[in-house]
Amino acid sequence: MSISILDFGGHNDGTGDNGPIVTAALSSFDMAKGGVLVFPPGNYNFNTPGVIPQFVEPSTVSIEMTGAILSTANPISIFSRMPTDQNNASVLVGAKFVFIDGVLQGNNTAGQKGIFLGASYGSRVVGTSFYNLDVGFDGAFALQTRISSVRGLNNSTALIRLETGVPYWPGASTSNSQSNCSTIESCRDYCNAGQLASYAVFGSDAVYIDHCISEGNAPVNGIYFDDQGSSTVKLFCVNGFHSENNPTGSIVCMNGIGGGVYAFEGLINQGGGRRPYVDAGGIGLCSFRLSDIPITYAGAFKPGANQDWFFYNFGTGSDDINAPTFWLGNVPANLVAIGRNTGGGGPQIFATRLFIGSGQLSGADGNDGLMMQANQFFMPDDTYNIGTYTGGPGSLKLRPRGIGVGTGGVQSAGPVVAPGGLYIPVCSGPPVGVPKSFPGCAPLMYDAVNGNLYIYSASWHLIT
Repeated sequence: MSISILDFGGHNDGTGDNGPIVTAALSSFDMAKGGVLVFPPGNYNFNTPGVIPQFVEPSTVSIEMTGAILSTANPISIFSRMPTDQNNASVLVGAKFVFIDGVLQGNNTAGQKGIFLGASYGSRVVGTSFYNLDVGFDGAFALQTRISSVRGLNNSTALIRLETGVPYWPGASTSNSQSNCSTIESCRDYCNAGQLASYAVFGSDAVYIDHCISEGNAPVNGIYFDDQGSSTVKLFCVNGFHSENNPTGSIVCMNGIGGGVYAFEGLINQGGGRRPYVDAGGIGLCSFRLSDIPITYAGAFKPGANQDWFFYNFGTGSDDINAPTFWLGNVPANLVAIGRNTGGGGPQIFATRLFIGSGQLSGADGNDGLMMQANQFFMPDDTYNIGTYTGGPGSLKLRPRGIGVGTGGVQSAGPVVAPGGLYIPVCSGPPVGVPKSFPGCAPLMYDAVNGNLYIYSASWHLIT
């Protein structure tokens, strides 16, 4: 069933109130089937919301707005779907909505939203623009929503916000009304100064932001994430995010209790400002996976306590990513960075703790072989062969601050070729102090002044 809003008395000349007319038109559809509502080109004013009625599964409702401009000057949502409580939301969540094209705009009044979509499954927003609103698209309990090729201009809080139903209806929680497994892709936001973020995610798991842009005036953040204390929010992914508006906070701001894995691939800071790529100071124990990020300035990352940070293919100027200069606060307790050697040698691995699996390290390419540097290396409880590489004359070079070898195994050094070898820490004079202990491991130190080798067991002992 397809109808035009004009057939229900809609005004496309900028006069009147189209809110009740939209509600009446949508209410004419079968609640279990849906239909298509068309806005012909023109200007549509809204003094009150266009309320989306209680469609249920398996209905699909499409709202086509190509060439149409929908405007409001009031603190309302131009389109609004609001469950009465969580029980009602659980019934409504099977319905799907598709919003196509059009411009939805306001005057930056607090509370203005283009679309508020509560309780839906598999909905789509394609090619719609949101201008001068508080929030452009706001999805609450909007499962598997896909938002594509959307544009924003001068919105006050966010272009897109995905969240739970907690602020809106009784019985909702951060574990029963999430916007899980949703995707924001190929969107572009021209920010308002002081805007919270272009893209904001609250209490929702497995949200994916893919090839999006944040530009214009300086927002606080490009992306804002908060798990809202939910124990079920464990995954968040960003790929190909372009920031060029010098946010006052960070490009990606992470908050919550943590406990998950967060993957960022290809964060680009073109704005010239030196804010953190990722500010994780507000989130708890978790793991970050980062790749293809040009790290070229001090303070590029802000870690929280006891977090794991894993880097791959980091850019020019970041070979010493384990140096404090790249971090706001302390270097993470667990840091692994695998990337190219811009000095012309082989690949490099930097780590504070590096766990190496069982087997034989061989077959690497490059004249300088593979260099690994870590605070502690942990190797398996079996024989581990460290020898020359088939791809070049260099050997495996271990540059640790401490090596941990498996408790039951044998550590052997295979044939090596100069300048290869097994590297251990060096001190000037006999070592002092108590090193950090690991079960089944004994640290070694070499006194370069006196040519002596020491091992620690309750105290430092000279090896003779």
